Amino acid sequence: MIKKFLLLALVGILTLSSCKKQSTEINITESGFAIYGLADSTITAGQAWYLMLDSITLSQSPILTGEDLVAYYWSTHSFTAHPNIDTLFSQMRRLPGKSGGVPFVVVAENSRIYLGAFWWAYSSSLPQGAYIMISSPSPYTIQFDSFSSLPDLRSDQRIYYGLKSTGILVE
Repeated sequence: MIKKFLLLALVGILTLSSCKKQSTEINITESGFAIYGLADSTITAGQAWYLMLDSITLSQSPILTGEDLVAYYWSTHSFTAHPNIDTLFSQMRRLPGKSGGVPFVVVAENSRIYLGAFWWAYSSSLPQGAYIMISSPSPYTIQFDSFSSLPDLRSDQRIYYGLKSTGILVE
Protein backbone atom coordinates (compact mmCIF):
# COMPACT_ATOMS: atom_id res chain seq x y z
CA MET A 1 0.00 0.00 0.00
CA ILE A 2 2.81 2.40 0.87
CA LYS A 3 4.62 1.51 -2.37
CA LYS A 4 1.49 2.35 -4.40
CA PHE A 5 1.10 5.65 -2.56
CA LEU A 6 4.76 6.58 -3.18
CA LEU A 7 4.47 5.60 -6.83
CA LEU A 8 1.33 7.72 -7.27
CA ALA A 9 2.97 10.65 -5.47
CA LEU A 10 6.04 10.41 -7.70
CA VAL A 11 3.91 10.26 -10.86
CA GLY A 12 1.93 13.27 -9.64
CA ILE A 13 5.05 15.31 -8.95
CA LEU A 14 6.54 14.44 -12.36
CA THR A 15 3.29 15.32 -14.09
CA LEU A 16 3.01 18.69 -12.36
CA SER A 17 6.64 19.56 -13.00
CA SER A 18 6.27 18.75 -16.71
CA CYS A 19 3.29 21.12 -16.91
CA LYS A 20 5.47 24.07 -15.90
CA LYS A 21 5.47 26.54 -18.78
CA GLN A 22 8.81 26.77 -20.55
CA SER A 23 10.05 30.27 -21.30
CA THR A 24 9.96 30.77 -25.05
CA GLU A 25 10.61 34.50 -24.98
CA ILE A 26 13.42 35.68 -27.24
CA ASN A 27 15.47 38.77 -26.62
CA ILE A 28 17.60 39.72 -29.60
CA THR A 29 19.76 42.65 -28.71
CA GLU A 30 22.58 42.19 -31.21
CA SER A 31 20.50 42.29 -34.42
CA GLY A 32 17.09 41.96 -36.01
CA PHE A 33 18.00 38.56 -37.46
CA ALA A 34 19.35 35.40 -35.87
CA ILE A 35 19.41 31.64 -36.23
CA TYR A 36 19.04 29.71 -32.98
CA GLY A 37 19.72 26.08 -32.23
CA LEU A 38 17.45 24.06 -29.97
CA ALA A 39 18.20 23.85 -26.25
CA ASP A 40 17.67 20.08 -26.44
CA SER A 41 20.42 18.88 -28.77
CA THR A 42 18.97 15.36 -28.82
CA ILE A 43 15.99 16.49 -30.95
CA THR A 44 16.67 15.63 -34.57
CA ALA A 45 15.45 17.65 -37.53
CA GLY A 46 13.08 14.80 -38.38
CA GLN A 47 11.49 15.09 -34.94
CA ALA A 48 11.50 18.90 -34.92
CA TRP A 49 9.42 19.21 -38.12
CA TYR A 50 6.44 17.88 -36.12
CA LEU A 51 6.79 20.29 -33.17
CA MET A 52 4.88 23.52 -32.76
CA LEU A 53 7.34 26.38 -33.30
CA ASP A 54 6.35 28.19 -30.10
CA SER A 55 6.79 25.03 -28.02
CA ILE A 56 10.47 24.62 -28.93
CA THR A 57 12.93 25.80 -26.29
CA LEU A 58 15.76 27.63 -28.01
CA SER A 59 19.39 27.67 -26.99
CA GLN A 60 20.48 30.63 -24.84
CA SER A 61 22.68 32.09 -27.59
CA PRO A 62 22.10 32.22 -31.33
CA ILE A 63 24.24 30.16 -33.70
CA LEU A 64 24.59 33.20 -35.90
CA THR A 65 23.26 36.75 -36.09
CA GLY A 66 23.21 39.48 -38.67
CA GLU A 67 26.61 40.60 -37.38
CA ASP A 68 28.07 37.24 -38.43
CA LEU A 69 27.02 37.81 -42.04
CA VAL A 70 28.74 39.92 -44.67
CA ALA A 71 25.71 40.01 -46.98
CA TYR A 72 22.30 38.38 -47.37
CA TYR A 73 20.98 38.13 -50.95
CA TRP A 74 17.20 38.36 -50.68
CA SER A 75 16.30 37.02 -54.15
CA THR A 76 18.19 33.75 -53.60
CA HIS A 77 18.16 33.56 -49.79
CA SER A 78 21.89 33.04 -49.85
CA PHE A 79 24.46 34.67 -47.61
CA THR A 80 28.17 35.11 -47.18
CA ALA A 81 29.51 34.84 -43.69
CA HIS A 82 32.48 36.08 -41.72
CA PRO A 83 35.25 33.49 -41.22
CA ASN A 84 33.98 32.51 -37.74
CA ILE A 85 30.79 31.06 -39.29
CA ASP A 86 32.76 29.29 -42.03
CA THR A 87 34.83 27.71 -39.24
CA LEU A 88 31.69 26.76 -37.28
CA PHE A 89 30.09 25.13 -40.34
CA SER A 90 33.35 23.33 -41.11
CA GLN A 91 33.30 21.88 -37.59
CA MET A 92 29.63 20.90 -37.99
CA ARG A 93 30.46 19.04 -41.23
CA ARG A 94 32.68 16.72 -39.19
CA LEU A 95 30.02 15.84 -36.59
CA PRO A 96 29.31 12.11 -36.61
CA GLY A 97 25.79 10.74 -36.77
CA LYS A 98 24.03 13.92 -37.89
CA SER A 99 22.91 12.73 -41.32
CA GLY A 100 19.31 13.61 -40.44
CA GLY A 101 20.08 17.29 -40.02
CA VAL A 102 20.43 19.64 -37.07
CA PRO A 103 17.32 21.78 -36.46
CA PHE A 104 17.36 25.55 -36.09
CA VAL A 105 14.83 28.37 -35.75
CA VAL A 106 15.04 31.60 -37.75
CA VAL A 107 14.16 34.61 -35.63
CA ALA A 108 13.61 38.15 -36.91
CA GLU A 109 12.19 41.28 -35.37
CA ASN A 110 12.06 39.36 -32.06
CA SER A 111 9.67 36.73 -33.49
CA ARG A 112 10.13 33.06 -34.38
CA ILE A 113 9.54 32.80 -38.11
CA TYR A 114 10.25 29.22 -39.16
CA LEU A 115 12.02 25.97 -38.41
CA GLY A 116 14.84 24.79 -40.62
CA ALA A 117 17.78 22.42 -40.48
CA PHE A 118 21.46 22.31 -41.24
CA TRP A 119 21.86 19.51 -43.77
CA TRP A 120 24.63 17.36 -45.22
CA ALA A 121 24.89 16.27 -48.86
CA TYR A 122 25.61 12.68 -47.81
CA SER A 123 22.36 12.38 -45.86
CA SER A 124 20.13 9.51 -46.91
CA SER A 125 17.03 11.39 -45.72
CA LEU A 126 15.45 14.48 -47.22
CA PRO A 127 14.71 17.75 -45.44
CA GLN A 128 11.02 18.58 -45.01
CA GLY A 129 11.21 22.35 -45.23
CA ALA A 130 13.91 25.02 -45.16
CA TYR A 131 17.53 23.88 -44.88
CA ILE A 132 21.10 25.07 -45.20
CA MET A 133 23.44 22.65 -46.94
CA ILE A 134 26.68 23.01 -44.98
CA SER A 135 28.64 20.53 -47.07
CA SER A 136 30.01 23.30 -49.24
CA PRO A 137 31.79 26.54 -48.40
CA SER A 138 30.26 30.03 -48.43
CA PRO A 139 28.08 31.41 -49.92
CA TYR A 140 25.40 29.36 -48.16
CA THR A 141 21.80 29.20 -49.32
CA ILE A 142 18.68 28.68 -47.25
CA GLN A 143 16.94 26.27 -49.59
CA PHE A 144 13.41 24.92 -49.42
CA ASP A 145 12.23 21.42 -50.24
CA SER A 146 9.77 21.96 -53.10
CA PHE A 147 7.88 18.78 -52.15
CA SER A 148 7.26 19.98 -48.60
CA SER A 149 3.73 20.48 -47.34
CA LEU A 150 5.04 23.23 -45.05
CA PRO A 151 4.73 26.90 -46.07
CA ASP A 152 7.88 28.56 -47.41
CA LEU A 153 8.44 31.44 -44.97
CA ARG A 154 11.91 32.49 -46.13
CA SER A 155 10.43 35.68 -47.66
CA ASP A 156 8.57 36.74 -44.51
CA GLN A 157 8.65 40.53 -44.27
CA ARG A 158 9.92 40.44 -40.67
CA ILE A 159 13.08 38.72 -41.95
CA TYR A 160 13.38 41.33 -44.70
CA TYR A 161 13.15 44.23 -42.24
CA GLY A 162 15.38 42.50 -39.70
CA LEU A 163 18.10 42.01 -42.31
CA LYS A 164 17.62 45.53 -43.64
CA SER A 165 18.10 46.96 -40.15
CA THR A 166 21.48 45.22 -39.89
CA GLY A 167 22.66 46.76 -43.17
CA ILE A 168 23.55 43.43 -44.83
CA LEU A 169 20.51 43.02 -47.09
CA VAL A 170 21.21 42.95 -50.83
CA GLU A 171 17.93 43.17 -52.77
